[in-house]
Amino acid sequence: WMHATQLFEAPFLYRSTEPTIIGVNPLIGPRLGGTNLVINGKGFVGQPSTCIFSSVDQAYVGRSSASMLSTTEIGCTTPNMNAYVEYRDDTFDTQISKETTYVIQIATGDVIASGPTFVATEPMQIIRPIPQNGPNVGGTLVVVHAKRVSVRASELGYLRCRFNLTAVSASYMNQSALHC
Repeated sequence: WMHATQLFEAPFLYRSTEPTIIGVNPLIGPRLGGTNLVINGKGFVGQPSTCIFSSVDQAYVGRSSASMLSTTEIGCTTPNMNAYVEYRDDTFDTQISKETTYVIQIATGDVIASGPTFVATEPMQIIRPIPQNGPNVGGTLVVVHAKRVSVRASELGYLRCRFNLTAVSASYMNQSALHC
């Protein structure tokens, strides 16, 4: 008897664990897109190809390219989500920050990992600060009147005021004003 053995080579990628998304930073950003996200997780093997954004009811919203920042971090930029906003009533109050929650997924080949949510908001529009001037040494309490101040951004500690190159924390007063 004679046994013939043939060897075939084919690429194979071994995954010790399925990719898992643990967190995302920041958690909130403008609906117009352009927010640079850092997605934390584990089991990331190889180069991720795409970040996929969908509404919580799984309607597709958009995608952007993904890049590996480290073995536990992936970066991507949020797409413009304005075309996918659905308001449940006909009265759109421009004073109130409309927020929509999106699910983030990472696609690498045929493996998709779903993760936490990202909240897209209408951009805040500044109307005027009061007072409009103060001493150059600082210390002046400024009330910034605006449209669509996000209570969620305040709760996350994301609200800031910038005076030239100096950034300071802002305090939420209501949906049309904040303190700096």
